[in-house]
Amino acid sequence: MRIEVRNNTYDAKTDTIVMNPAMVTAWSISLGHRKHYFVEGPALYDVEKIKNSQDVEDLAAFFFWGGWLCAATRPGEVYSYTHNWPHDPLVGNTPTTDVIVWSLLSMIILFLSLFITFFVYGQFKVEADEEEDERDWQPLTTAEDLENRVVRPTQRACYKFFILSAFAFLAQTFAGIVCSIDFVRPWGLSACSILPFTVWRSFHLTFQIYWFFVAWVGTTVFWLPRFYKKEPESQSALIELLAAGCAIVAVGGMVGIPLGQMGILDGWQAYYFGSQGWEFLELGRRAGSFARWLRPLGSGPLPRRAELPHMEEHVVHPGMALLWLFGDGLLPLLHHQHDPEDKLHHL
Repeated sequence: MRIEVRNNTYDAKTDTIVMNPAMVTAWSISLGHRKHYFVEGPALYDVEKIKNSQDVEDLAAFFFWGGWLCAATRPGEVYSYTHNWPHDPLVGNTPTTDVIVWSLLSMIILFLSLFITFFVYGQFKVEADEEEDERDWQPLTTAEDLENRVVRPTQRACYKFFILSAFAFLAQTFAGIVCSIDFVRPWGLSACSILPFTVWRSFHLTFQIYWFFVAWVGTTVFWLPRFYKKEPESQSALIELLAAGCAIVAVGGMVGIPLGQMGILDGWQAYYFGSQGWEFLELGRRAGSFARWLRPLGSGPLPRRAELPHMEEHVVHPGMALLWLFGDGLLPLLHHQHDPEDKLHHL
């Protein structure tokens, strides 16, 4: 079995993989199992069935060729394409020397980096505590406006972010409760008869990040008058546009995720407006609206560095971290759709 599984029959000249009789039989069994489970056989809920037969074949191909990659020997090497992962001695998937060495080095580097980070942080914190006793700190809200119960129009426009964040938090929490209940199904109750479990899980994972991101955006924009000498006239319009973009992303997620996963959206529509299946990055192709966050942040004359100590810690550094985090969600835009038949042919 090890010889059959680890033998790599990929031909780079013709870009094909020659399937031996055992692989052909395994493919037939795998495809038949998925068709019976998702199309022909009895399902727990009808909503969980896959209506497009091509989707079932693609799903079977995903599992089949994923397993092949885990065991087939990489050309010119003695380990598989996944470096013998997952562990399975029956097919020869055992840790190589490189895996052991680099795993140990990674752990050493991790703990060493943590030690250096905490040491440096501790040194700076001691100096900051000493300076804090001598510094007259200013409030992070608008200098005297809020103290006089004055809320500027641009700050009032930020209320939409907090309302949207609250609704997203409730949606995320409710979806998590639904997922938890489905594991035990008390008295046979389960909302998965309305929407598949995968949709509820996607809601729970996606809005978990979305609600605190929107709250962070709203808080950042709310603080802008504290940093501006004079607010630009177009600031309120930009904030309204940003709020509308965030709302469109939220509604698009609530609608696009179930439509994509249930097969109602297909082809390019599912690719761009449905669920992309990247767990925490479900909103990736709709997250371009967040880029408009940069416009209100840079639309006015900011004070000089000396006029506002620690402005980087309040806005710039957290903003860069969040843009880095959500920028990863845009990576799927760089990927192209490929037909499995363009790469793999059954001979």
